Amino acid sequence: MRNVMKTIQMTLDEDLFNQVDETIHKLKTSCSAFIRESFQYYIERLRIKELERKYRLVVF
Repeated sequence: MRNVMKTIQMTLDEDLFNQVDETIHKLKTSCSAFIRESFQYYIERLRIKELERKYRLVVF
């Protein structure tokens, strides 16, 4: 299956933009790659939190 990319437009406050810009330069990556990985990381964290919540409901 082909991975189709979609384009999005984002607005960031200046402080966050500067932090992202500094980070991508340190990591030598692109802004798009950094944001993709950030989204993936955050979604995975939410999935783990939900599993932990369900586990607590079952165990306790």
